[in-house]
Amino acid sequence: MTTRTLTIDQVEKAFTIWRGNKDGKRTIPDKLWGQVKALINSHGASPVLKRLGISWEQARNKGLIPTKSASGGLKKRKAPSPFIRIPQALPTHDRRPQLTFQRGENQLSMNDPSNEQIQLFIEMLKAVN
Repeated sequence: MTTRTLTIDQVEKAFTIWRGNKDGKRTIPDKLWGQVKALINSHGASPVLKRLGISWEQARNKGLIPTKSASGGLKKRKAPSPFIRIPQALPTHDRRPQLTFQRGENQLSMNDPSNEQIQLFIEMLKAVN
């Protein structure tokens, strides 16, 4: 059994034919995207995208390359976290940090709780559910 190796020249020719035959603004066919993905995996994104005339944005939108992070670096897409980030308020000179838990009409407040107190409360909540 023989395995055919896909070359950049072959895919570039397929893109040239597709671009010559398309009418209007049609999207790149999935078959060509599959070939682009294979080339990126073997040759890297930059030379493949440049040679085929595909923008980084197009490749990112197809999930072929990682997305940009807020810091400008690249990051891989990941599933959303099941946790919610709660920003910690900075204490002011006249107020101590206070942590308040409320369930229905019941309320528990802790002034300036330690990490151990918070962890104990979390463990108690886990045991209840």
